[in-house]
Amino acid sequence: MRAARRPIRDQHRTAWWTATQPRQIRVHAKKPSHHDQDKIKAARSTQLQATDVLAKLLGARDPDAVRAVAQEYIEHLSEQFFMISSTYLEMAKKEGNAEMFGQMQNVLKIAMEEKQKTLRPEIQLLNRLIAEDSSSARKQILNTQEAGRTLVMNNRYFFGLLDKFTRDVNGQPDNARKMKLSMQLREIKKEATARIPA
Repeated sequence: MRAARRPIRDQHRTAWWTATQPRQIRVHAKKPSHHDQDKIKAARSTQLQATDVLAKLLGARDPDAVRAVAQEYIEHLSEQFFMISSTYLEMAKKEGNAEMFGQMQNVLKIAMEEKQKTLRPEIQLLNRLIAEDSSSARKQILNTQEAGRTLVMNNRYFFGLLDKFTRDVNGQPDNARKMKLSMQLREIKKEATARIPA
């Protein structure tokens, strides 16, 4: 096989001859960075933990037992836990498993009630507003004196919390539930802002 030819020059132009040796093209799959790998591991760990806690709640015999399990695992009842659990809830609904759907709804309601007791007032208010589908029901909550105080306390922490939660929701994969919740959060922001005196 011939070696690559050298450039041939004359007084008017320079012609470059290409090498006769075929080029090898290598395709490298991009390896996830350590940061990405850590994020993937953390997400898997969170999902497994949430699934485990949900299984323990579902395994409880009665509402008092569910409450006891919720109190025992209160630190694990995070925003991620409820988001992952709501995915399982949607799956049960789509599969037409009415018994599992009802049982999950009941245990998650009790778990949320227990978690609410440990949360700061702004988070409690946001959760109450998210639980209401209608604007009139949310306005009824917002028109109470307690809600009015909560909206402005701690340098209006409520609105920063609402913005952060909205960003978290918008960062989730697209699905019908995400679209509904994202729209609901925008409405809550409008309603809560209107409640603050100018």
